[in-house]
Amino acid sequence: MPVAGYTDLMESLGQSGCPICRLVTRDATRFMDSLLYENVLDLEIMARFRGRRGLCNTHGWQLTTFPGQQLGVALLFQAALHEVMGQVGQSQNAVSRNLSGRFLGRTDARGAAMADNLNPQAPCMVCEKVAETESRFLKVLVEQLADARLYAAFQASEGLCLPHFREALRVAVAPDQFDRLRELQMGIWEHLMDELRELVRKNDYRFANEPRGREMESWRRAVARMVGEKGVFGDDR
Repeated sequence: MPVAGYTDLMESLGQSGCPICRLVTRDATRFMDSLLYENVLDLEIMARFRGRRGLCNTHGWQLTTFPGQQLGVALLFQAALHEVMGQVGQSQNAVSRNLSGRFLGRTDARGAAMADNLNPQAPCMVCEKVAETESRFLKVLVEQLADARLYAAFQASEGLCLPHFREALRVAVAPDQFDRLRELQMGIWEHLMDELRELVRKNDYRFANEPRGREMESWRRAVARMVGEKGVFGDDR
């Protein structure tokens, strides 16, 4: 019987782009959807949201893309704004009490203390979900590379983005895992490099009339392979 996550990983390997990025995006979207539809009035969730000063830049803006959820976004960020205003609105004496005696009365020290109070008390909630999803599926990927079906699916895929390949290497502690992972990823990169060379060649006027194919989009795939799929990595990562 396949281990948990195997089927999801196999499905993701059969689609374009980094399979881990795709699974991360799926789980992050589900988490934000649940946050807006089910948890916006949950007191514990709201307290966490307040303490974290909302979400990171990437995931905060992603939250605004959910259609018809202006009220949910407003309620969440109203709570975060209320928390921030409460911190800024503390009396001068309350701020000064957080300082050591030698800093009392110094404007620059008061500003630094206030800035520290405004720092998020924990990472972005969506970034935490992303990290959990990455860890879970990278473990499945590396541990199941000996499986013939998954090996073939990885070989036929577009491979991992560089950020997720780095993390996969940290998981691949066994020599056979490292060797398989390295062999597969290098083969995929070599194919992409060939496509990039072909794109460059066909931009030479001498070959301008040759048929164009998949290689003409290889520049976009190269960006995605080096930095990850768009919007996957939040600012807390």
